[in-house]
Amino acid sequence: MRTLTAYFSYTGRTAELAERIRELTGSDIFRIEAEEPYPRSYRDTIERAKEEWQAGAFPPLAEDADVSAYDAIFLGFPDWCGTMPRPVFTFLRSHDFSGKRIFPFCTSGGSGLGSSISDIKATAPGADVSEGFHSSGHADDEDLIRWIESLS
Repeated sequence: MRTLTAYFSYTGRTAELAERIRELTGSDIFRIEAEEPYPRSYRDTIERAKEEWQAGAFPPLAEDADVSAYDAIFLGFPDWCGTMPRPVFTFLRSHDFSGKRIFPFCTSGGSGLGSSISDIKATAPGADVSEGFHSSGHADDEDLIRWIESLS
């Protein structure tokens, strides 16, 4: 099975988890980034995220990945507004995920995956979306490995 780890990261925590998943699975890796970078100020970033959410915006991406060659995608993101950041929605809307498996993983201070699983299913119809993995800090390797092993 050809696998891609695609992720959006603001503070670096999701990037660390994505890199560990890449190491454990041998997947390719792609960083989802908005064409217009988010501000360095956390407060300004939260304000922009709320505005994007309220407007139903799908911000353009700096780059895109060709997902057609992949059977499975590990999809990583921090919890913003109870779901995925809007650039992750843009990424999902930009591709046909029919017949592909999506393995969501999320970082947050403790709020969990929120509505992201149902949002992925609605935004990527035809994809087989698995139970997600949540890390509220630096992921415990045993929990991460156990989750990855449960996906096969």
